[in-house]
Amino acid sequence: LTQYIVILLILCIPIHANDINKTKMMCEGGDSRSCFFMGIKYNIGEDVKINTKQTIKYFNLSCRAGDAMGCYDLGIMYDLGVGAEQNNYKAIEFYDKACKIGHSMGCYNAGMKYDKGEGIKQDLFKAAKYFLLACEAGDTSSCINLGAKYDTGDGVEQDFLMATKYYMQACQRKDAMGCYNLGIMHDREESILRDKFKAVKYFSQACKGGDRNGCLNLGFKYDKGEGVAQNYVKAMQLYTQACEDGDAIGCYNLGHMYIRGEGIEKDTIKAFRYFTQACNVGDINSCYVIGILNEEDIRKVDNDMVYNLDNNYVKLNIKSSD
Repeated sequence: LTQYIVILLILCIPIHANDINKTKMMCEGGDSRSCFFMGIKYNIGEDVKINTKQTIKYFNLSCRAGDAMGCYDLGIMYDLGVGAEQNNYKAIEFYDKACKIGHSMGCYNAGMKYDKGEGIKQDLFKAAKYFLLACEAGDTSSCINLGAKYDTGDGVEQDFLMATKYYMQACQRKDAMGCYNLGIMHDREESILRDKFKAVKYFSQACKGGDRNGCLNLGFKYDKGEGVAQNYVKAMQLYTQACEDGDAIGCYNLGHMYIRGEGIEKDTIKAFRYFTQACNVGDINSCYVIGILNEEDIRKVDNDMVYNLDNNYVKLNIKSSD
């Protein structure tokens, strides 16, 4: 699942910000945003000396007056122990307050606290609840996390249609991981949603959005001719791009193409080198290959060896990033 959003929100100071007394008076008069800006000023030392106690004071006043950002920043301070003693329960309290005012990151961070159970009792049902609120408030990472929960039945009843719904929301908001996971939903052999053409469509969208795993699975589709016309050149381009970026699976699949010699000239030396490259960055299948073959022996690879490799051919599965 995606990580906490842990930045303090530091916004542009309004026109009257240099007039400290005026800003304080506006805060005392119940203006939540003035309280928030006073908290920011004490946090960064603008026009005043840095004072964490004053920062907490004004963020509290801001939060009580209904400013979501004051609540959220207090949550961050207690969560990280920055300017305040680390306290997971207070962090949750202020994330929840921010969430109830409509702050998507407050909902998201509350969901992450319950999902990981760090410093508090893990509660996957509550995590899903907060991810839903954050998703509805426009946070695509929460849509993906909620989709993953419905996908696996983690804290909610397993429901592939609901998983698809939330992945789709993220994908439609241009989140590449949402598109990638949609591709996986349509690619699973046992799935009632299986549609190899839609899988290609969403892997392509994920790849265009910068998701490397989307590119790898799209390469796999071109390589095997699944849901798209077989095109070894495009497959090789996608694998090469991934391998050059240090991705073990890209290097492994590239080595596999060279050892098969399908669509490209068979080159067992290049295959061995790509397997070695993949092994060096952690791919077990590649380590197995170079463990039983040296660069001289790999010239003698027979069809049975290629078949065995094909059984281990790597295609990626569902993901949520940590």
